[in-house]
Amino acid sequence: MHGSVLYCIVVLFQKIDGVDVALYCMYVQEYGADCAPPNRNVVYLSYIDSVKYFRPEVMSHNGVSLRTYVYHQILQGYLEYVKRLGFEQMFIWACPPLAGDDYILYCHPSKQKTPRSDRLRAWYHDMLRKARAEDGSVAHVSTLWDTFFEGGREHRLDRCTVTAIPYLEGDYWPGEAENLLAAIADAQRSGNAPGGNTALGRKAGGAKGKRYGSGPQSTDEALLSRLGEILGGNMKEDFMVVHLQEPCSFCRRHVAGGILHKYVPSGPGGASLLAKPAPAERRFEGIRLESPGPNLPSGPLQHLQICSECYNAEGQRVAAGQKSRLPGGLTLGDLVQTPVPPIQLTRDPDPDMGSEFFETRQAFLSLCQGNHYQFDSMRRAKHSSMMVLYHLHNPEAPAFSSTCNFCHVEIEPGTGLRCTVCSDFDMCKNCKAAGMRHEHPMVATTNFANRDEMRSRLTEQERIERNQQLQKTLALLVHACSCHNPQCGSTSCRKVRALFQHAVQCTQKVTGGCHLCKKMWCLLNLHAKSCTTSDCPVPRCRELKELRRRQTAHIEQKRRAAYANMMRNAAAGAK
Repeated sequence: MHGSVLYCIVVLFQKIDGVDVALYCMYVQEYGADCAPPNRNVVYLSYIDSVKYFRPEVMSHNGVSLRTYVYHQILQGYLEYVKRLGFEQMFIWACPPLAGDDYILYCHPSKQKTPRSDRLRAWYHDMLRKARAEDGSVAHVSTLWDTFFEGGREHRLDRCTVTAIPYLEGDYWPGEAENLLAAIADAQRSGNAPGGNTALGRKAGGAKGKRYGSGPQSTDEALLSRLGEILGGNMKEDFMVVHLQEPCSFCRRHVAGGILHKYVPSGPGGASLLAKPAPAERRFEGIRLESPGPNLPSGPLQHLQICSECYNAEGQRVAAGQKSRLPGGLTLGDLVQTPVPPIQLTRDPDPDMGSEFFETRQAFLSLCQGNHYQFDSMRRAKHSSMMVLYHLHNPEAPAFSSTCNFCHVEIEPGTGLRCTVCSDFDMCKNCKAAGMRHEHPMVATTNFANRDEMRSRLTEQERIERNQQLQKTLALLVHACSCHNPQCGSTSCRKVRALFQHAVQCTQKVTGGCHLCKKMWCLLNLHAKSCTTSDCPVPRCRELKELRRRQTAHIEQKRRAAYANMMRNAAAGAK
């Protein structure tokens, strides 16, 4: 996917007994305006987590706990913030963790309960209702199935495809679609192509996302139908689509600072339409719909508004004698022209702060698990929060402790020795004093402390300049890999190409301790983490991205399986 994607973490700290304690944390993905559709201007709330140490434990003025009120205010403030940045939609998957599992914060208090799916969904809806009523940051709330699948209450009138659904990292449907595509491909190889009279086609055709007409299904149609069957069941309400700006019901574009034409039952012609007799046909707020077809929802529409472009296009269709796309009994005269106020856009004044420990929730959770940064008691939560802040402000400090290969005692960071040849061989200072020997040269690791001391003396402006220099270096890496001019005027380009040549010919490599190879490998990893180009010229970029994708996919597959099993058990218990 092309375009900028920003992975953000929001953490709430509360000062308890004079110590900052992390209480609430959420991870979001922000897909900017330069991303390709359908991910353009989309925010995904990927994970949210908290520990129950908020003080005081009292009720707020609106009848909910003060803890819930504060957490809702954080989400409402974030929605208003991203709306002013120009984002148009937020997608939410209300997926509670299994009992004993951790999303972000490692080890929760034993007294803290895990919310059920319906309770978590209600928690989100309460927040969204307040966001819409109090500050207007939310324009409309729907579900993934209602928006993109045939039969949904707000399904677009032209046929949708899988490529029209935002592809968000860690979301439920992309991983499920990959599994379904594999099943469809197996059926095609075995001669049971999707559609027609095959078992796969019959199973897909029985879904809520019903396909009308005859003829075999294409792979896209079969996939969309199978997804509609899965997402249209008892998990439908868990996948929320939050519109931060007013959407057009026809073209799905969002309108800010323009005109929308809305159907209002009390508007022009509304009373007469509502007074019409009600035969057995489906109705939309009292309006008789057309007979079922491929482009009409199977349930009552609850939200109808079109932009000026679609309104004019519909008028031209009607004037040319073509069939209207509006629900039966509804004309353009029944739509009320409604001005949409413009949004005062702003820009984030703060520079991006990168940290490999906070880049993803799995990296942060691994940091906490590897160092036993637990939050299951107040004492541990205070210490863990302190260490989290330490790693945030000292990114070059050792994040994980090492163990002496002689006495197997944990080595305090900055006090041991490390082999310059072996990839993972350490010695503590006591074994060094006792005369223990290793076949390769050993170097002290105290330089990390010196580096932290030097970094702590840097001003904020110097830190910003260092980050900018890193971005320039990564841009130079891409240039050097795509430059084919042997007489390139950039001396830095020739230096980077010489570094690549060294990495190819070096016999010592990274495992042997070559500092130039380590520098090159570090640059390649940093580049691969932020690269979104499918045909990137940087060597090993595709391999590194594929490795990260497989690791992430394995983790997300476990989450999807646990969620699907939870929903199956809930459905079985309801029978």
